[in-house]
Amino acid sequence: DIPVLKEVEALTEPAVFNMVRFVIAAIPFIPFVIRAFGDRRTRNGGLELGVWVSLAYLAQAIGLITSEAGRASFIAAFTVIVVPLIDGIFGASIPMLTWFGAIVSVIGVGLLECGGSPPCVGDVLNFLSAVFFGIHMLRTEQISRSTDKKKFMALLSFEVLVVALTSIIWFLLKDAFVEVHDSSFESWTFGTLWDSAASFPWIPALYTGVFSTGLCMWAEVSLLLRTL
Repeated sequence: DIPVLKEVEALTEPAVFNMVRFVIAAIPFIPFVIRAFGDRRTRNGGLELGVWVSLAYLAQAIGLITSEAGRASFIAAFTVIVVPLIDGIFGASIPMLTWFGAIVSVIGVGLLECGGSPPCVGDVLNFLSAVFFGIHMLRTEQISRSTDKKKFMALLSFEVLVVALTSIIWFLLKDAFVEVHDSSFESWTFGTLWDSAASFPWIPALYTGVFSTGLCMWAEVSLLLRTL
């Protein structure tokens, strides 16, 4: 996912690409959201999970603007350490192997930061992305324990829909925080929209939207429910 996102930055703005990517991912889940909208527990659980994973994707996308893809991919591996560490903060026992893995990961990131390009703010954002992904995985496990297995598609659907809505909000509000005159609404014409659509990286958007977003999130929730 990360190398694809890094390559796409040369073709289009991250806000535009992520909006298209996550909207594509959310389309198949809309019927499940409509049918389960009255289920308050499932809806609230899905909305919370959507917020955590939205923060993770947003930090990742912005971080990749300045961070190298290889370094971002390595930092993303911190997610597997973040989950047991956060779980330990709330009282769970942490095996010694987990602490060993955390120390090795910290050393590895330190070696990465000492070589190649200098550290940048993107590295911090990618680390925050790993933390948010870790919180998302932990909360997914906790929420899944109190969710009927028959409702897991509805839970996932609310989650994906929040990600899509967040990406749309980011796209609509980005000009308020970043000076990007070429993408201002005032400059849009039918011709520019057509040219943008023709040059848009649709294959990467379909890949990241369907496989590395929708399918991966479905697999995560589905496997958790099967093991609980």
